[in-house]
Amino acid sequence: MRKTTISLILLSIILMVSCNGKHDARISTALSLADSDMADSALNILNKIDRDELPNSDDAMYCLVYTMAQDKSGLDVDNDSLIREAYDWYGKKPTDTLYAKCMYYMGKYYALNDSSEKALMCFNIAFKAAETRNDYSTQCLALQQLSLILRDYDTKKAIAYA
Repeated sequence: MRKTTISLILLSIILMVSCNGKHDARISTALSLADSDMADSALNILNKIDRDELPNSDDAMYCLVYTMAQDKSGLDVDNDSLIREAYDWYGKKPTDTLYAKCMYYMGKYYALNDSSEKALMCFNIAFKAAETRNDYSTQCLALQQLSLILRDYDTKKAIAYA
């Protein structure tokens, strides 16, 4: 546990130094924490940020990371107020490194709100985008969700995705 905490602190410092002003270092740190299953720590950091002071690109990243951290904390992300802002931003930027994650979480929102067709579209996009970036984590998550949705009416495809 202590070794993990020290590693995360070092990772946070490296992210802050290497960010070169491209994104708010606090949001980048929160992203790495959310990705490493320390979602509560990510939420703690994000809750201290004033979104009104963020440029559009950082605000979109904030919205996505906050949604990710909520989901990984066990909260159902069935309100689209944050993920919709990220989706509107990243939807126009398919080459962005966070595009696949954004499509995945938008799909998750749709799946939680009984919009299976829209969820399938987002999960398919997330899967393909993650595959091109070798983002195996997002790719697997998208495949799992695709399989869950398809299991009731296209069993063969669901099994193939699983």
